[in-house]
Order: sequence, then structure tokens, then C-alpha cells
Amino acid sequence: PDGRLRGRDVSLSPGSPPSDLAAVNKSISLAGQESNEAMGFGSGVLRDGAELSGKVKMFNPGHEGKGYGFILVEGDQTDLYFQTRDLRPEDQTKVVSEGLELTGREVWFWLEVLDGGRTGKFRCHEVSLSSEGGKRPANFGDDGPSAKRARVGDAEVPAFAAPGKRLTGSVKSYNKSFGFITSEGLPSDVFFLKAELPAGSENSVSVGQGVEFELIVQDGGKLRAKGITLPSA
Repeated sequence: PDGRLRGRDVSLSPGSPPSDLAAVNKSISLAGQESNEAMGFGSGVLRDGAELSGKVKMFNPGHEGKGYGFILVEGDQTDLYFQTRDLRPEDQTKVVSEGLELTGREVWFWLEVLDGGRTGKFRCHEVSLSSEGGKRPANFGDDGPSAKRARVGDAEVPAFAAPGKRLTGSVKSYNKSFGFITSEGLPSDVFFLKAELPAGSENSVSVGQGVEFELIVQDGGKLRAKGITLPSA
């Protein structure tokens, strides 16, 4: 139903016919998993919000700063898309004004998984040229999700906000890629990606706008919003 296998070849293992629908689903699931791994999606490296390093596979500078390219990370063969505007400002200057060649360069970035992972598409943000030896560049991550996601730590999430329950709040910040929601009674702001917003609202959401969302508590106590709706819309 989520479209992950649409258009892909699947196979059922030879032998006795499956006795029930669950067995059929299991066989198809295994075939889909093999297909995913063959396409490079099964490495487990490409997680939403992950901070990664990789090498620029190709970059087309385009015109007037409207270039684009793809990054590969070690252990995965998926092309990860980025645009010139996804580079840090200082690196944009080097590329646009000074003509720096990006192809083959080692970079750091944080990853956005688009469409909830259903389409196998990704977008790189805050793409930053690596320091000498491929090391993490200074100040990398200052504007990324890991830097802005407040940790709950030892603070207790109130019973009314148990994971999976829907809560109300308002948009505290949003940069057309990710943002934060503030909700009364929670120990920290709640991180969200634009993919969690209702279709068609990604570019119109504003600071202070009321929202409803499902609360997810991730590893390390990070709060995240899923399935956001806009009651006032």
C-alpha cells in the first residue's frame, strides 16, 4: 500500500504454495528487501536527519548559482541530491564566485529523506567542504537538525504526552526544510521535517501557526513530530 514495491520484480521461493496471506506477504517482503539491497537502499546508513560524510560524484555549476550535484557515501550506492543553495554560504562563494570544482571533493552534510522514504529520494543540506584529511569542518552542524533538536535528557515526558498521542502546539521556527514546534507542558521543542506537513502547505506554514501532531520520542530523548495537521486551515 505504501508503493515501495511498485514497478519492482518480486519472486516467490519454489516449494509448497503458501498456506495463507501472511506467508505470501513474507515472501514478497524478502524479495523486496533483496531488491532494496541491490539498489543500495538497504545499507542502513541513509537515515532521516543523519549527519554524514561523502564524496561529490558529480556537480553541474549551472548558471547564476543554480547548480546541482550528487554525493555518494561509503557503503551505499545511492545518489544523494543537492543544489548550490544547499552549500554553506562560505562554500557557495568558493563555487559561484571563485569557480571551485566540487566533483571529487569530500564533504559533510545532513540528510533529509523525502516523501517519508516511499520514493527512495533524498536531499542533502548544509553541504560543507571537509577539513584536511576528510575531517569534520569547523562549525559544521550549527544549523543542522542535530544541533537544534533539544534533548529531553532525564526530564520526564508528561503522561498526557505519551508517545503516539496527538498534541497541539504552534510553530516556533521553520526554514522550508525543517522546523520546531513548541507545545505547553513538554520539556523541549519538538523537531519536524517538512515531509510531515500536509501536502501543499510546505511553503505556506508560518511561525506562530497552530498545529496538531503525533509525538515521537527518539533515541537519546529527542522529541519529533509526525503526521502534522493544521486545524486552522
